[in-house]
Amino acid sequence: MKETISVRQAIFTMTMFIIGSSVIITSGVDAKGDLWIAISIALIAALIITWFYSKILSIKPNNDIVDILEMIFGKFFGRLLSFFLIFFSFHLGALVLRNFGEFIKTIGLPETPNSILMLICILLAIISVKSGIETIARGCELFLLILLFLLLLTIPFSIPEMDINNLRPMLYEGIMPVLKGAFATFSFPFAETIVFLFVLPSINKKQYYKVYYTSLIFAGSILIILALRNVLILGPETSTRNYFSSYTAVSRINIANFFQRIESIVAISFLIYTFAKISICLYASSKGLSKILGFNDYRFLVTPIGLLMLNFAIIVYENIMQMVEWATEIWPYYSLPFEVFLPLFIYFYYVIFKRRKMKK
Repeated sequence: MKETISVRQAIFTMTMFIIGSSVIITSGVDAKGDLWIAISIALIAALIITWFYSKILSIKPNNDIVDILEMIFGKFFGRLLSFFLIFFSFHLGALVLRNFGEFIKTIGLPETPNSILMLICILLAIISVKSGIETIARGCELFLLILLFLLLLTIPFSIPEMDINNLRPMLYEGIMPVLKGAFATFSFPFAETIVFLFVLPSINKKQYYKVYYTSLIFAGSILIILALRNVLILGPETSTRNYFSSYTAVSRINIANFFQRIESIVAISFLIYTFAKISICLYASSKGLSKILGFNDYRFLVTPIGLLMLNFAIIVYENIMQMVEWATEIWPYYSLPFEVFLPLFIYFYYVIFKRRKMKK
């Protein structure tokens, strides 16, 4: 039985995915006080590249991405390209799972092994994915607005801690740090939505552009607001050097020594956003691999892939410093072939060599 989700549910799910671990982990730190400018530039670039994602899905709207790639490149090369996308989804899921473990360990359970924290998360994700994309989408539809309300609720209470001088002077170090920050923010989190090539074929109305553009603008606006809040409270240096700047910024809120210690709101939001992102990555990996192997149902692969994801998350970093270094210095370049070069190659190869033949 084919699973279907509505356009609204797809938008909510992608928004949750984009916000994901970005609620806590700051991307584009090179931009410092101009981080909000870097996010804006990255958002514009993401709107361009996701146009190509949408065009690829629109080649055969009633088929999934594995079938589309096989139609364009043939069975062998089509499945090879599909495998690259599956591996990217798997790798991303493992990295986000490690983010989850490091965050919980750092803020609340320093004596608890990372592996235990991540095991609990991945087991819940396995249960979620086995329930189907419809269940994941309904959960995102339920939680997104509640979580956004809780996050944005921190803004007015943060005003006493804000200093407008933290935004001055704009572009103090020139445009290059901002562009470098925009590049990092483009790769994480905006262009990571290439994972949705495995998800969006399930929507009942094939409005891929609407889902991508609405989600990007919605999530991008939230990230700009949160970046401004963090810089105004912590200052450009502290907000970009801190491992979990949103958590630290909200911990500064103190209204008359009564309304304080509300960083738990950020922590809870982070956990749910991150869980949604891990579930989507696990779903994409399982769905894609089952298609390559010729199986009609992906569910029996969810548990082994989830446990492999857990093992990869355990060994991928030695400590939190290595995790942050990878996210800020290496990931933008590592992800570029998957997020940009591969989809551009697929689309232009189709336009130049295959469009006329496939439309006959």
